[in-house]
Amino acid sequence: MLTKDGTIPQQKALLFLTLFLILVTVWQLSTNSYLIHSTCTFEENKSQGHKGHDAVIPKGEDAIIPKGHDAIIPKGEDAIIPKGEDAIIPKVHDAIILVMGEVKYFMHWYEKLEPIEGIHIEYVFASWDAPVEIPDLVGSLSTDTIFIPDTAWEEGRNALALKAAEKEVERRKKYDFWIMFDDDVVLECSQIDPGSEYANLTTAEASCWQRFFDFVSSDYVMGPNKVSSFSVNQVYWRERNDPKIGATSFADANAYGFKRESVPYFLPYMFVRPGFKSWLAQVGLFCVTHHCLQHSVLLLPHLALKNPAHRDKTDDMTPEQISLFFADNLYLPQHNFSMCQPDDPVARTIHRMQSFDIIRADTPNELWEMIPEPNLAKCEALKLEYWDKFVAHLNYEGVK
Repeated sequence: MLTKDGTIPQQKALLFLTLFLILVTVWQLSTNSYLIHSTCTFEENKSQGHKGHDAVIPKGEDAIIPKGHDAIIPKGEDAIIPKGEDAIIPKVHDAIILVMGEVKYFMHWYEKLEPIEGIHIEYVFASWDAPVEIPDLVGSLSTDTIFIPDTAWEEGRNALALKAAEKEVERRKKYDFWIMFDDDVVLECSQIDPGSEYANLTTAEASCWQRFFDFVSSDYVMGPNKVSSFSVNQVYWRERNDPKIGATSFADANAYGFKRESVPYFLPYMFVRPGFKSWLAQVGLFCVTHHCLQHSVLLLPHLALKNPAHRDKTDDMTPEQISLFFADNLYLPQHNFSMCQPDDPVARTIHRMQSFDIIRADTPNELWEMIPEPNLAKCEALKLEYWDKFVAHLNYEGVK
């Protein structure tokens, strides 16, 4: 109600002023929220079934994320950005896990991988006895399956490799690691002394599998380009409490991971004639590693593995079969290339070299000094003949 001179009573004026200030405040908050979300580049994975979390930025602060990095915020925590500083987000490694085996192992592996933290994981399971019927999974692990009936071991591994390549093209981004496992792998680990070189990379409470991925995602362990790949040694080949880190050219295939830049020199697995042992495909990798990437397969410390359902015995391979395998795959006259042929002394004994010729050191830095420089030019013909043809139908242009 107006007074006689046409003014608004003082109380009503204060009320209108209060409402006006509230509207201004709401507008400012919404603007700040827009600025925060437009300044951050967060990887929102929930719609894809991946592990993903929202970044909670303190009021009034913008999170400046360096180019090429995703903001990965630990579960249940806020991102506290000091005023006037940039948010330096460490690189989170990206791995595709490729497992082949009986369908009954699908959930067994899902339950091992789903809790893993500190690395982005995608999981593909290839079953050869029956298709996987994926249940309503309660976790957040990205999962895919393929059915590969009537396939030999090396053919199944190659089907998984092709699936990994297809997924890279689909997402327009390469993984940091391709890691392959046989279905029956059991991982064991020893206690890490608090004063160990590796104590700050994992925790005493971590599972053996969490420790495996803690080491894999650590640049301190994985090191420079001298390291092409990694594995875990068999329990029966060494003491489980051995704290030394090692490297070899002849690692077991049942748990084998590749740095992505090395994949074209190792995959696809080589052709094995019908009736010959699939294990020959791993002997082919022995030859490539020995000649081009010697001692570049890292053996992770404080870990050992067993594969109790090991199915392929090697004691009935004949020298003739081994020679024919090398002739089929590593004699390439069109590229003026030959390796592990009868005139190569290593060809006669290389199939017995698994888990031998291991070099060991107390620290990764000491080990890297012992590993020879890679000679990839020597194996370039293999990349051209096998990898390039393997993925020729895929559009890898622009995939980073």
